[in-house]
Amino acid sequence: MNIPKSITYEQAKANLMAELDAWDKFDAEREPLPAEPQRSPDDFGEEIEEMKAEHADFGPGGSIIRSRQLIPLILDRFENDTKGKTYPSDLVVQMLGAATTILATKRKWISERNNLDPDIYPSAQEKAVMDASKSFQTALKKWTVAGIRFKNDMTRLFLDLWIIGSWLLDFADNSRRHGEWPPDEPGQWNEKEWCAYFWRNLSRRSPFISYVERHGLSQESLDRGFADEEIFSRRTNQRAGDFVKRYELERQTASAWDKEHPLNYLDMEELPAPPAEDNSDCHVESIDINEESCNEHEKWRSSLPEIDRWNEHSERRPVQPYQKDPAFKELSKFTSKIIKASKENWKHQQMESDHQRNYRPPLDQYLVLLVLCAQGVMIHGLIDEDDEVETPDVNRLKGCHLFCVEVFTKFAQAINLYKDSAYRNLAGEALKLAQKVAKLIF
Repeated sequence: MNIPKSITYEQAKANLMAELDAWDKFDAEREPLPAEPQRSPDDFGEEIEEMKAEHADFGPGGSIIRSRQLIPLILDRFENDTKGKTYPSDLVVQMLGAATTILATKRKWISERNNLDPDIYPSAQEKAVMDASKSFQTALKKWTVAGIRFKNDMTRLFLDLWIIGSWLLDFADNSRRHGEWPPDEPGQWNEKEWCAYFWRNLSRRSPFISYVERHGLSQESLDRGFADEEIFSRRTNQRAGDFVKRYELERQTASAWDKEHPLNYLDMEELPAPPAEDNSDCHVESIDINEESCNEHEKWRSSLPEIDRWNEHSERRPVQPYQKDPAFKELSKFTSKIIKASKENWKHQQMESDHQRNYRPPLDQYLVLLVLCAQGVMIHGLIDEDDEVETPDVNRLKGCHLFCVEVFTKFAQAINLYKDSAYRNLAGEALKLAQKVAKLIF
């Protein structure tokens, strides 16, 4: 996050206070939720109200309320502590600017629900939050002034800012995963519109494929798309850990917070542990991981997590109705072949090279991702065309087959463009499969 060098503390403070005012205005203009009907204690009305009160300070909403109440107090303490003292104003400006960015991004995200571009990773909003969080933490690490409570106060404030930002990043990931909703009634889209919809879903599953689709197939687009995929994969792997960390932190901050005495919250040396949760209704099951842990680690698989997941579930998956579709069958068999060829190519490259690689070349990654993600999209497209649907959408089924044709065609084009001998035989097979599946459409 770039903060103008000429900005002063007064300007940074004014920007942050203006953002708090914007939140007040936003709260006032938001449509109130519909009033709930009055319920008697027999209808658990009292228990519901108690639950609401208990969780009022929990989650991202509680973090927003807490941050807005703490910021004016923190700034007042800072100004009192720094009277007649020198301090690194650039670090103060950096932290205030980062806090403003996170709160502003969150507010705009809520008010403009459709302002996320799912085809770009990271989106402008996600990048703003990630850069602001990094900038805030960097400034905290550089702060060495003693006798001023500002660092401790901002460290405590950052807990809530991190919760807000982490929630926002999760929301973005979930938006990509679910994508858009297609029409409910059959016949509203033709096969080309369905095919375009499936390509949008495929791009959202993989920033790599999205970048190549937008910029064309070239070595530069493969390199840039691969870099985006690495960021996305790291973020995906981090999501589960962040969710657990965020949940525990939300419980801890909510239990320590007293809105009547906010300064006590700032002055705590450490936040107390939250009260123990009642897990009496949870069922705990132990599993034996020895068999899996003894398996030899294969770098060629772990260099692309999608391959690992595909191998884990391929043999355990029961046969589903959509797997009877002839186009899906061809794509599944072809996927097995490209994974086998990719493994052999990986081993050959490792033997021929003096330096061991942790990743396959971007072209190899692109080819494997293309067919693996395409399988997921085909499943999504065919899931409503199984035996349980009374009135299947013929155009949707044709759109699935047209999408499969285009996947095979793009696969062959990528190999032919780069003259990759390792997959030369698969290029010709892909084109033949494209012609075979095309006959299902017309």
